[in-house]
Amino acid sequence: MTLRQATGRSRLMLVPVALAALLLGGCTSDFLAGGAGPTITDGPTASPSATETATPTPTPPPTPEPTAIPCNLVFTKAENYVLGDCATVTIEGSNINVTFESIDHLVIRGNGARLNGQSLGDVQLSGQSNEIEVVTLGAVHIRGDQNLVAAEQTIHSVIVDGNSNTVTAGDGIDQKADNGIDNVFS
Repeated sequence: MTLRQATGRSRLMLVPVALAALLLGGCTSDFLAGGAGPTITDGPTASPSATETATPTPTPPPTPEPTAIPCNLVFTKAENYVLGDCATVTIEGSNINVTFESIDHLVIRGNGARLNGQSLGDVQLSGQSNEIEVVTLGAVHIRGDQNLVAAEQTIHSVIVDGNSNTVTAGDGIDQKADNGIDNVFS
């Protein structure tokens, strides 16, 4: 092999190396010089030419509408809350306001709560000065004082162990037990 042939071959081998150095040099020069990397500009994006074929993006299958998922919540901070349908809600803080669709089991240990909703299953109320207004109510057990419970329809069962509570039901109360003083039922 002559010197000329060897030089030609080495030049051919250097072309890919030089091309790679040019391509990589533009991408890494900012980084190597202490920059934060390539600069992104908000210029117009290139649109495909008439000869390019756009690749379709697959469409994910439709997500079914979620059904009512029972929630189990504990509230301790004085705020206004809006809920849908819940399995269990516990109120341990004071001055908490809750609007809801339905709650299967409600526990109130705090004071000054205000609840307004459609349907309550059963209520365990041991706090003071709470107000509950609903359309339907299954059973309520009150151990606290000065609470107000009002239902538009029949309340099936009321047990009161506290004092100065008021329980009203538009269609009456099926069963009640008053173990306190100055409680009012209507």
